[in-house]
Amino acid sequence: MFKPQELSNAFWGLAKAKSDTVGLWLILGDLIRASLMVDKGTDHQNGWTPQGVSNAAWSLGAMTETTRRGVFEESALGRELARGIAVAVEERVEMFNPQECANTMSGFAKCGSSVREDAEVGVKALCSRLKRERAWFSGGEFQCQHVSNVIWACAKLNMSDDAELIAIFVDAANEYANKFNAHELSMVLWALANLAVDDHKVMHALAKSMARKADESSAQQIATSAHAMAKLGIYNSQIMKAYKDHAAARRDEFQPRDIAFLAWSFAKLDIKAPELFEMFSAVVCEMLFDVEFQTFSPHHLTMVLWSFAMLNENTQEVLPYIVRAMKSMIDEFNPRDLTNTAWALAALGCDDNELIKALGACAQMKLNDFNSQELLKFLGSYERLGVEDASLAKAVSARRTLSYEFPSMNATIELTAATPQSYKGTDRVRVDDSCGGWGRGNTGVALWEGSFVLAEWLSRQKSPLATEGVAKALGGAWDDDWKGKVCVELGAGLGLPSVVASKLGAHVVATDGTFRASSFDLFVLRHC
Repeated sequence: MFKPQELSNAFWGLAKAKSDTVGLWLILGDLIRASLMVDKGTDHQNGWTPQGVSNAAWSLGAMTETTRRGVFEESALGRELARGIAVAVEERVEMFNPQECANTMSGFAKCGSSVREDAEVGVKALCSRLKRERAWFSGGEFQCQHVSNVIWACAKLNMSDDAELIAIFVDAANEYANKFNAHELSMVLWALANLAVDDHKVMHALAKSMARKADESSAQQIATSAHAMAKLGIYNSQIMKAYKDHAAARRDEFQPRDIAFLAWSFAKLDIKAPELFEMFSAVVCEMLFDVEFQTFSPHHLTMVLWSFAMLNENTQEVLPYIVRAMKSMIDEFNPRDLTNTAWALAALGCDDNELIKALGACAQMKLNDFNSQELLKFLGSYERLGVEDASLAKAVSARRTLSYEFPSMNATIELTAATPQSYKGTDRVRVDDSCGGWGRGNTGVALWEGSFVLAEWLSRQKSPLATEGVAKALGGAWDDDWKGKVCVELGAGLGLPSVVASKLGAHVVATDGTFRASSFDLFVLRHC
């Protein structure tokens, strides 16, 4: 007997009341799903209005964890309902007002991890409307809360490839910078950083506004804002000084994530803050006093240790607590955390053999999950820690087959990766920039991501002139055929681009290291 407006209000009420009555959520959700299937947006008086659709979307995002689990994980209803709401948005997109757009986008973004595809459908439809209604931002149609919700939602769903949309957001952020409150500023700073916005002017404008609100900012807002600036590598003296001065006042609010983010921000921007790190040290020691009840994740704990090491801050009190906690959770570390932990321990001169050996054992178990930079940096750091690990050395030096698919060429290319044997027993030195200048013979252990990117791009170039930019750069110097062309790859490593280029018909000279000998000795590929 419920009408659409009544269903919408009831659903919204459950969300607003933070109800965990999953059965009632499921009943109302199923009624909404069925109702949306028969209402195509033509009955503007008694049917589903944009406000009703917006309320339903917002409610999906506002569910408690218990409700979310029951609706999305233990039932198929959540996905079906999100799909129905997304379609309803598309059907009514021209009828939404600014507030309805913002609330709907926020709701989709908050439940996006469970229904990403449908959430993107709904948000992209509304983004197309926003691009047609740019005056909403400049004309004051949006409230500050709506602007921050819209930008945050698009960042949450990773819409960084929409240049026109991001340009609108940058203009809006500039327009509202001095009107946002601290919560809205932290949301927008986080969002623009995750959208990889390279407009320093708008980031500085937002940072200056946030600095003026430092005394009213929560620990989470302080940490989030600083992390956003550091993630983009933008140093704003006003916001960092304000946080250095005001963070201690929020001491009791800091959670592990906040400490990790703020410490990392100061380290990433190379800002010394002894008093702030002294506070961090005391709080971390308190949090890690009983390992069973500590709430640090491996990643956040690694960020803290790395930050202390980067700034060479005093770790006399905090290091034993961190080491003990790391030992208890070492199996949960991912390759990046293992790498940064090994580097930090080496930089701090830590000699806890138990932890160091545990790092080596975990790295050996997860060896195939490392990317090239992580693996090379880990091996260099582990070597500086001075602990012999025969099993790790054997695993790294073992030959491993790496397989790469190139659909456009209908080809599969297999490479062999291993530590170069020619370095053993010699006095030759190889300096690898990613490892802080420590000479090792580890090149050849893994494939660099850039190598695959170049190889994959090459695989789609059926001719040297297939790409307009390349053709323009060549200026008629080449004809449109790879055969007879001689190519050179410098710093080839495992040589994947060279193999791909040779399959296209080119004759390739690939070199790596010195021009005498290396992990990938000078060679010529002829149609490998």
